[in-house]
Amino acid sequence: MSDESHPSLGIRPRAESRMGTQQSLTQHQSFDVPAYPSWVSYASQSHVRDIDVDMRRGWMWLATWGGVLCWIPDQDLCIRYTSAHGLIGNATRSLSVDQLGNVWAGGQAGGLCRLCPGDGNPWQTLQNLQSWIVLRLAPRPDGGVYAGLRDMAGECALGEMAPPDYDLRIWRGGLATKEIQSLLVDEDRTLWLGNMWGLHRQRSDGSFVTVEDLPFRVRALDGIGPVLWVGTDSGVYSVSSGQEKHREPDWPYDQVVSLTVEPATGSKWLVTRRGVGRIIDNAWQPLSQFPLQVNELLADKRKLGRTVSLFTEILGENQTWAAGGGDPDRGIIGLYRIGLDEYECAFGANSEDTLSNAVQCLWVDDTTVWVGTARGLCSFDKHNRTWRNFRIENPDLQDVRAIVPGQTREWLWVGSGQSGFHRLRSGTHLPNMPSPKSIVAMVAGDDGTLWAATPEEVLCLAPNATDWEPTDWPTSRPTIQTLCATNDALWVGTAEGLWRYRPDLKLWPRPAEDDTLRHLPIQALAVDPSGSLWVGTKSGLYSLSGNNWVRFRKVQVGAMAFAPEGTLWLGTTTGLERWSSPGDSSVFNSPPMACFLAGNSGLAADLVTALAVHAAGNKRQVWIGSPGGVSCYEYTS
Repeated sequence: MSDESHPSLGIRPRAESRMGTQQSLTQHQSFDVPAYPSWVSYASQSHVRDIDVDMRRGWMWLATWGGVLCWIPDQDLCIRYTSAHGLIGNATRSLSVDQLGNVWAGGQAGGLCRLCPGDGNPWQTLQNLQSWIVLRLAPRPDGGVYAGLRDMAGECALGEMAPPDYDLRIWRGGLATKEIQSLLVDEDRTLWLGNMWGLHRQRSDGSFVTVEDLPFRVRALDGIGPVLWVGTDSGVYSVSSGQEKHREPDWPYDQVVSLTVEPATGSKWLVTRRGVGRIIDNAWQPLSQFPLQVNELLADKRKLGRTVSLFTEILGENQTWAAGGGDPDRGIIGLYRIGLDEYECAFGANSEDTLSNAVQCLWVDDTTVWVGTARGLCSFDKHNRTWRNFRIENPDLQDVRAIVPGQTREWLWVGSGQSGFHRLRSGTHLPNMPSPKSIVAMVAGDDGTLWAATPEEVLCLAPNATDWEPTDWPTSRPTIQTLCATNDALWVGTAEGLWRYRPDLKLWPRPAEDDTLRHLPIQALAVDPSGSLWVGTKSGLYSLSGNNWVRFRKVQVGAMAFAPEGTLWLGTTTGLERWSSPGDSSVFNSPPMACFLAGNSGLAADLVTALAVHAAGNKRQVWIGSPGGVSCYEYTS
């Protein structure tokens, strides 16, 4: 039976509300206690993945793809946390507030952090969980959390962190601890676990028992009194204290993504594969026209022991919250309150949320950071510390692959994989010149010539010219991925090797007789201060030694940049490396000067996709792009 067979209730935005006013008033502030003072990180936090409420303080905590938000409604304030504040990368998978008010956050790539609000410290990493991915979190009755865990080898377990020491206790083995998708501690302090193999209960001795006659793939759990509500891949069920299961004929049979129960009304809210709905008086009522894709629901439980919820006092009773994708173009964070016939967004986004976290290229000057992302061209005003996304004004300006400054600072050239070549002058987008629809790389020569590449060809735009001229790049050659210019050649990195073009001769000879790079995918090219070319590939870092290409570093390179003093910044799939000037290749006989990871620095993610260095006197700023946003590291040369 599908949702369409039931009457659907309309739901509309609330036109006038306290929360609508609050949306425009809420101020966003970065947490003022950095874990890494030399770092700052920026990311969109509009897409909410997990939510929980600190009932005593009246604060709501949100896990997003770009960090963690703490919304304080009575102060009209939203505090932003990123990797610079101790999170293990910006992308946060799971979140829970325990009974003592501690906040726990599991990183997308692994690890668990804890924040004690008010103690003046940043997020603290639990060292004994760095090798585990936290799939799900649930608060323990007396503080601390339970965690569904999976290690890098695929082994799964249930973890428990209890005060005062929060040492990790592990339960392994059996079906109950495999790929845990839902956790719940009921009013009797019993722990329930849901996964692909069904619903499980932990006995007092720590062992587990599986509830019989319940469908596999339990994805969501919530409870009210003696009744447990179970969301599965084949619909929702209620399970009584005697473990008898029940469902009404009209309840949805679709996959349940999330569910929550309102204690005051008894309403059961569900996110199914088809959308959002509720069960009232045992009748299923799907909602139509809900504004976002929801991935998590949370009801205000109103009571915490004998303490009335401060959150309830501030915003009223019977609140149910839906979290999912926001709309940063309209200034909306993906958190909504839903009611019987209306919804309203909780609070608004700020300019940083217009940034797409999937960074593909970077350029930095004295006043502005230019960021090419999958969702458009973004700029960061260093003075006003505000973000702007040009896609909002120019919808075609998306999938930005290359950014090149003009010979005068007022000009900027931009290459889009979706819409080709774009020009900006003093921050204003000008009408496009005719160009190919897909540009994957660009570079400017010393004489002002602009080179651009599509996946299949290389083009040239001479100074003051109005038309692109093709080169004779043969169509049979490999897919182009990156470009770099030296004083006498244009270097073209492809999916199968490196090629060199001589503009003076209009020839495409191979770079040397040595075929070391012939079949390697070239992912990054850079020229050091001495003029030597460096090549980053999936199998390592290469440069010429005589007439031969030599691998100096065995690592998968995604981006490279040289500082004026010769420092090499090497972005890899496993972090950011700092090397002293590699003019003397012997520097690679020792470890790098530093290796920055999401777990030991403010790096937004371990996978580095773009790099740019800005120098002012002896001060340096290294801007790092990743799938988790943009980070900046400052140092003195």
